[in-house]
Parts: sequence; structure tokens; C-alpha cells
Amino acid sequence: MHTNNSRIPDRLKSRGTPPSLDLEEPPGGDNEIGSLDVIVNRRRAELQRHTRNVNRASALSNLAAALRDRFETKGGIVDLDEAITLGRSALELCPDGHRDRATLLHILSNCLWDRYNKQPVVEDLQEAITLCKELLDILPQRNPDRCAPSYNLALCLSARYHKLAVVSDLDDAISLGRVALDLLPPGHDYRSTLLYSLAVDLNDMFRERHAVADVDEAITLHRKALQLRPPGHPDRSLSLHSLALCYDARFRVKALEDDVEEAIKLERAALDLRPPEHPDRAVSQSTLAGYLRQRYKEKYVTTDIEEAIDLYQSVLDLRLEGHHLRCSTLHALSFCYADRFDKQLVSNDLDKAITLARTALTLRPQGHPNYAISLNTLADHLREKFWHRGSLADMEEAISLGRAALDLRPPGHPNRHFSLCNLAYYLRDRFHQQAIIVHIDEAVTLAREALEFCPLGHPQRPFTLHLLVLCLRDRFQKQAVIGDLEEAINLARASMELYPSTVYKYLVLGLLALCLCQRFEKQQGLGDLQEAITLSQAAMKICPSQVLEKFWTLHVLAHCLLVKFEKQNVIEILEEAITHARASLELCPAGYLLRYQVIGTLSQCLCQRYEILHTTEDIEECVKLARAVVELCTIGHLRRPWALRILAHCLGTRFLKKNVMVDLEEAISLGRSALELLPIDHADRFAAEYSLSWHLYTRFKNQHVMTDLEESIIHGKVALDLCPVGHPRVGNCRDNLSLYLRSQTNNQEARALLDISPQKAPIQSPRDGLDQLENVSTVEMISADPREETTVNDSTGSCATTVSPTEQIVKSITLEVLESMPIRLLNTHTGMMCNRDAQISRFESSSEYGHLLSSAITYGTDCIRVAVSTYFQYVTLSHRWGKSEPLLRDIEDHNIYNMTPTDGIAKLRAFCLTVRQRGYLWAWSDTCCIDKQSSAELQEAVGSMFSWYRSSVLTIVHLTDVTDVAPLCHSIWITRGWTLQELLAPNRVLFYTQNWSLYRDDPFLNHKESPAVLEELQDATGIPSQYLTHFNPGMEDARIKLSWASTRRTTRPEDIAYSLFGIFDLHLPVLYGESKDKALGRLLAEIISQSGDTTILDWHCLIPDTAFKYTINS
Repeated sequence: MHTNNSRIPDRLKSRGTPPSLDLEEPPGGDNEIGSLDVIVNRRRAELQRHTRNVNRASALSNLAAALRDRFETKGGIVDLDEAITLGRSALELCPDGHRDRATLLHILSNCLWDRYNKQPVVEDLQEAITLCKELLDILPQRNPDRCAPSYNLALCLSARYHKLAVVSDLDDAISLGRVALDLLPPGHDYRSTLLYSLAVDLNDMFRERHAVADVDEAITLHRKALQLRPPGHPDRSLSLHSLALCYDARFRVKALEDDVEEAIKLERAALDLRPPEHPDRAVSQSTLAGYLRQRYKEKYVTTDIEEAIDLYQSVLDLRLEGHHLRCSTLHALSFCYADRFDKQLVSNDLDKAITLARTALTLRPQGHPNYAISLNTLADHLREKFWHRGSLADMEEAISLGRAALDLRPPGHPNRHFSLCNLAYYLRDRFHQQAIIVHIDEAVTLAREALEFCPLGHPQRPFTLHLLVLCLRDRFQKQAVIGDLEEAINLARASMELYPSTVYKYLVLGLLALCLCQRFEKQQGLGDLQEAITLSQAAMKICPSQVLEKFWTLHVLAHCLLVKFEKQNVIEILEEAITHARASLELCPAGYLLRYQVIGTLSQCLCQRYEILHTTEDIEECVKLARAVVELCTIGHLRRPWALRILAHCLGTRFLKKNVMVDLEEAISLGRSALELLPIDHADRFAAEYSLSWHLYTRFKNQHVMTDLEESIIHGKVALDLCPVGHPRVGNCRDNLSLYLRSQTNNQEARALLDISPQKAPIQSPRDGLDQLENVSTVEMISADPREETTVNDSTGSCATTVSPTEQIVKSITLEVLESMPIRLLNTHTGMMCNRDAQISRFESSSEYGHLLSSAITYGTDCIRVAVSTYFQYVTLSHRWGKSEPLLRDIEDHNIYNMTPTDGIAKLRAFCLTVRQRGYLWAWSDTCCIDKQSSAELQEAVGSMFSWYRSSVLTIVHLTDVTDVAPLCHSIWITRGWTLQELLAPNRVLFYTQNWSLYRDDPFLNHKESPAVLEELQDATGIPSQYLTHFNPGMEDARIKLSWASTRRTTRPEDIAYSLFGIFDLHLPVLYGESKDKALGRLLAEIISQSGDTTILDWHCLIPDTAFKYTINS
């Protein structure tokens, strides 16, 4: 069965002549001498002599064989048609069981196969398959004669698979190919043909089922066939070419660099064997160009894409007008120009790509089987042009072409997946420009349908997942439905695991990092932020420096670092973000569609740095950049509200610097415009309301126009409604609104507050900042009058207004909750120290208090207690005391954020900022929250300190001597006496290093739950982990507890005893001035008295001998 005809599918070409059958040949068949015409004439005469006798079937068979031989030499289809007619007539004369039926089945099936390859009519192929199957039924199992018909049937089934896409045919072809190969003895002339054919089928099966074992076996078989086709063999170039195809197929799944290198090497060898006049030279040139383009996209070596372009140009010279593959070559060449444009940004290359694609489209009129491919190719190039030049006309044409291509590929079409993905991308781009939700909804729907075409293991699954993640994230940015973001994160993780190599994996890592950043900004999960930074750093490492997308990986990392800075307030993090943002902007081409985001991130970073360093250059540059963002986000753009808020924020900040009213006026105007573009439920609405309310209040403070104040109150209330209880910025909203409302009153305090001039107490704008790039960032602290926290009822508790029963219940529960809390707490939003009265006053002016009063009827006392306890959650500080620690008298009636930053004040301020950034209102430090001049208060504090740390929502441990790279065990904090109970008492602890960055950047929200940190603590302190995580104060395990303290030291000797009171749950007098021995003696005596355990006296390393006297006397 010959397969050299040009109409055979590429993967079936030149599989060789099948092995000859060892069947009885027609009389005189192969021994006749003479030309084919003479042989045909003789056999016609022979047929005329046998019109009615028993030899007529043989004569018909002989003439059919001769006509087929002449067809193979001269190619006359008339001979083949006659041979088939004769063969059918002969077969009718040889019923089942006839000795010649097998030979006739063989000849007729070969003739039908030849005609199918000349004129691909599927009925001929079906008949050939039927005849081959009948022939196999006639021949006994394991009969060597079964080799040829098995191989022939495999060829026919493989051809039908390519015609009808029935995978079971390919499966059967592979099974038959194995049978034929087993029946063919080693050394047979046709063994290489069977090896080659089976390898081709296995490679086809790999493309269907994506089982790497199939392509691995195909490569092995091709190599065996190649060994049997040494240099000089007529089919060697075919084996080289087919083996290269297998390596390329495996590369696309496993991304092994050696595979693409081997494919290029093999195809070059094949091309060398195909001189200019060779009919398959263009095939090798085109294939080699494709491999070089693939390597260019891996390594971005310019010579590869240049050679690929030259090769495709040469192929076009061989495939002249009218050639059936000219259109495909035009497509391939257009993609090469587009690839070179991506790297070198030569505008002419993109124009060439579009021109070539339009030319290809004209060669494929509607109705052409590959018309959809031409539509999608042109649409892809127009989309690329839109991204770089921003012409909506190009995008609209791309969408129109994409829809037309999808219409040509209805459900069930094998290539519908590609058209679905392409159209989804085009609609997503239009959504970015016009922000019309139906466009992104349709894109999501299309991406979901495309994913159904890609089951697990499909090579296109990771790319399709990536597309769906993009669409879901875009929709989340518009509608703020958390389900979209959660699904996007889950799909991005799945996509990341499936990506075969680093070719595009850096984009997946960056996209997942952005999604996690957005979830962090919405839910404040530190694990999300840390993972986002880790992923963005990984993307940076694997992103090739030559690719256009390098700017995007820099941008993603800069954004993640900016968010981290807003959380940790470490200037070094901000400086690194600025460095990456500048590098990103330098690499991002002018006119590129995403340039606005790159500029916006740099503007945010500079504005943040200005608010710390107050450098004029920073604020001027950030205003300039913000204006550029607004210019790029034209009217109708998805991110225009965000762009307007960036500029408004920068102008409002500059107003505070220069006091130029035109900046504030423009900021207010921009804020109003942003609000008009945002629906009330939009994710960015809170930031827009909050920012506008502040700017209006700022103008009121300068111009005293009451309508500004009234409007600021309206927007402030909306902002507070959009910022639920527990949100990290709720305190700022509440503070601002309280300030606005007080400004409406005529009392003396409000007037004093309004009279603060910008020069004496500059109003600081909120960091209404901006996410993704586009979500709200942390807010700046508000400078407040000290009296704001001390306006309370008189000392007798009398009040000018009547207290309702509900208020009495809430106040009673409030006093009960506060009873077990420290007397004084720092307000992290105002920077003021608050005593008990100020804490209550603050609570009663809060929105939470108003909500409780309005809902108390439906609340039980337990619910009220939970709400009050939540409001008064506080964070404690554990640290090693240093020089110049501020005492109560130093900070009372002062805003710590406005005080001269001595070492102690700087530490206290950083602590409060860290607490505020974690979303808590109250903070407690043992340096300034205890009146150490009052012996009674000091006594109470020492006795209550363990319970205060135990009741805190979080304890922050500041390790002043631990850098970001140093281990925790080196800190002196481990050796101090008071820090033992500060380690054991809290349920939740976080360690911070010298510069107030989270220790180890550990993602756990509680370092007592971090296996790594817990192991370090256990090794450094000698305290087993079960005590570190679940410590119970009291007399149990007294010797063990004393052993933990045995190596610790205190500044005042007697404190070594006092620091253990809470650990043993003891309440003893604190008598500063007594000796260490006496203090320890009293402690040990009480332990023995309550526990009866005298073995603690054996602990001599802790207890001086002189302490025994005090113990015994006690």
C-alpha cells in the first residue's frame, strides 16, 4: 500500500510500501517482461479469452494489478478507477472460502487506498478498511502473512482518524501496528517502515491524550527507524523530520530545554538532505523556523527570530500564489514579526504582521476550512496594536473578527477552545477601557467554557486557567464580590502548579501575588501579604531580562512592597519599592496599555515617602506622575476613579506643604468626579468618601464655610458605614467623623479645636491610598487636641442629661469589662494617654456605642459584653528597657506623635503605629502606663501584670538587638526577669526586630503557632513548647518554673522575686528597698505554704543561702 501521494496528511506521508504478502500471485504476475503498457494490453487480451470460464477471476485480478502498477508510475486516475472496478468484479467471482479471495482483497484494498490518497473520498477509505478486516479474518492468528494486512489496516484507520477525528481508530491503528511489528522478523527490509509508522501514530496519540509515555515511546521507535536508515537512505530526511516533531511535542509539555535543542539539530540535518529542488524542502524550512521561534520565546536570542523570518521568507518564495500552504506561511511569518516587535518595539514589525495577516485572510474566503484561523490571527495582531497604541477601532475590529471565528467553530468543534479564549481576551481589553460589566461577564463565561475543553493533563489547561483568573480578578475590581477573588486565587494556584516551565510562569506568579495583595487589603491576613511578596520576588528571579513583561514583574514587586510598607512602616521597604517602581517605568514602553498602573504605583510610593521625609522633590514628582495617570485613564476607563483619587490625594498632600488653595480646590473637584463614577457598593467607594470628607473639612478649617463642614459630615458618615467594625481603618473614620461633628457645636472646646492653625498643628491628610494597585491603603494619624480625650462627666458621676436604662446597662457592663484592664491605655489613633474616664468618654462617643444603644433590646448582656470587650481590645508591649524611656509624667497631656523623638519616644511611637496598623485602637506599655510615683498603683500593677498580658489581644515583643538576619536566641530579652511572664502569659505573641519589621517575615499571626519560632524559643529559654503555648499560673511544677528564672536577671535585685508573683498566681506586698534575699524568702515561703512542696529549697542556683533564713522565719 503506497503512501507517497501529496494529498496524504503530513503525519502519514511516506510511511513506505507495505511488506509483500506471501500469497499466491496471479499467473505470470511478476515475471512478465516489457513495458507497463504492453503488460496491460496482454492482460486485457487474456481477460477477453476468459469470458465465462473459471479463470476469469484470475484474469480480472491480473489486469487490475497491472493497471495499478501503471497508475503508480504514470499517475493516471483512469487506470485506478478501472482497476477498482475490475477488482470488485473479480471479488464477486470468488466467494468466501475461495483460494484467491485473500489476494483479491489485498489488491482491491490497495487500489482503494491509492484512490483515497489521490481523491480523498471517505467511502473509498471505509471500503478499504472493511476489506482489510475481512482479509485478517481469513488469515490464521500468528500467521506471518498477517503482517502486511495488519499494517495496511493500521494505515487506513490512522487516515480515518485524521479525517473524522475518531480517537478509537487511532487506538486500533497503534494496536495493529504493534502486531505487524511483532510479526516482521528483525532485519526485514520494511522493518524501518513499520517502526516509523507506529511512532507517528503514537505521537498523534500523545497530542490527543497528553500521556508523556506515548511520545517517549515514539521517540524511541523513531530512533530505531533512523538507525535502519543510514546516510544515503531515501527516507532518512523523513525520519529526521518526524523525530524532530516528537521532541518538539514533548518540549511543549515538559519544557525540557534539551528537547527544543534536539529538534532544531534534527531539522537542520533533515534540511541539509533536502536540496532546493526537493519537494519537502519548504516543509523542513517552515518547521525549523517554528522551532527557532520557540527557542527565541525561551531565550530571546535575536539571531533565532532573525533566522526564522529569513526561513519563512524562503518558504514563501517556494509556495507561490495558489499554493495551498501559502496562507499558513503568511500566518507564521506574521507571528515572527509580532514576536520581534515585542522585544525590539519596532513599529514597522507590527504593521508588517498585520499586513501579512490581512493578506492571508484574503487567500481564505468564507467557507474555507481554516478561515477561522485567519480571523483569529489578524485579531491577535490588532489586539497587540491596541495594547501599544490604544486605538479602540483596532480593538473593536479584533472583537468582530473573534466573534466571527467563534461562530465558525460551534460546540463540539475541536478548535473552539482557542476561539473562546481569544474572544475572552478581546472583551477583557474592552472592559478595561470602557468598564462595562457585561463585557467582563461575557469574558468570564467564555473562559469557563474554554476550561471545559481542557481536562487535567491537557497542555492548554494552565493557560486557560490563567485567562479565567484575569477575568475574575477584573470583575472583582469592578464589583468587589469576594467570591470572584477567592476563586481567582484558587485557580491561580492550580495554574501555577501546571505551568511546564518558566516561559510564562513569572506572569502566573505575579498575577497570584496581586490577587493575594488584594485579599490582604480586604481581609488583612498577613499570610497573604507575605506570600504575595515571596511570589513576586520569585517572579522577578525567573523572568528573563529581555522580555517586555519584565517591567510588569518589577511593578508587581513594587506594589507588594508598598503594601508591606503601609503595614510595617519601615522606610527601607518603601525605598526598595521606589527603586523597583522606577525600574519598571523605565522598561514600560510609552503608550503601553498598562503604563498608567506603573506610573500610579511610583506616584503612591513617592507620596508616602514625602509624608515621612517631607522632601519637596517627592511631592512635586508625585503630582506630576498622578496627572499623567489621569491623562492615560481617559473618560470611560475602568481605572479612572482610581486615577482621579491618586491625583486628589497628591494635591491634598501638597496643599499641606504649600497651603496653596488651588491644590485643595482641585483635590475636592477630583474627589467629587471619582465619586460620581463609583457605585455605592464599589470596593473603592470607602476610600473616595473618606478622602473627599477630609479635603472638605480641610477647606472648612481654612475658609469656615459651613456647607463644607456639612458635606464633610455626610461623606464621613457614608465612609463609616462602608467601614465595618473590625476594619483596620474604622478608628480613623470614627475619629474624623467625631471631629467633624464637634466642629458643628458652639461649645468652647469645639471653638478651641477649630482655632488650631495649620502652622501650629498641621492637619495631616489620610493616606487614602490606592491599590493595585487600587485598594485603600493605611491612613495617616490625625493630630488631635489633648483635651479631646479628657472631657468627661464630673467626679461625682452626675450628668446634665437623663441616662436611660439601656445606657445604664451598657455602662455597667463597660465598667465591669474595664475593671480587669490596665488603668491607662494609649490611643493609637490620637497618640494620647487615656485614663479610665477618658476611655469611657471615647467609647460613649463612638459609633459602636451608638449601635449598642440602638440594638440593646435585641442583644443579651453576653452580646453587649462581647461588643464592649471587642472595642477595648488592647495590645501590650514587651521589651528590654533602654535609656530615656518615657514615664507617665513625660507624655501625659501630650500627643506622642508630635513629641521630640528621643530613643524612648521613637520606640513608643513605633509600637503605637504598629498596633494601629494591625487594626487596634488601644496599646499598653509598662514604661508610661503606670504611675510609678504612686506606691498603691505600682503594687496593683505588679499584682495584675500577668493577667493584663494574659487578657491582651496581642503582645508585641520588640527585640532591640536583633536585626532582620540575626536569630532570636541572641537577644538580651531572653535573659531578663520580667520578660519571663511576658512570654508565658499572652495567648498571642508577635516578635519584631530592631527596625520594627516582623521577625523572620513569618506569615503566622501568632508566633506561638509558628513551628519555626516556637522551636527557637524552646531552644533559647529551655522551656518546653507545651508551657510556651498553654501556660497555667499557680503552684504546679514549682521547681520547673523556678528553674526557668534561675538564669534571668533584673535591674533591681528584688524584682527577681516580684517578677515571679504572677507566674505563681500570688498576691504579695511589693516592698521596694527590701533585699533580694528577703523578697525571695517571702516568695518561697508562700509557695511552700500553698503547695507544701519543700523540695524547691534545693534550687540553690537561684536561692542564696541567706534567703533560707527568711524562708524559715516566714
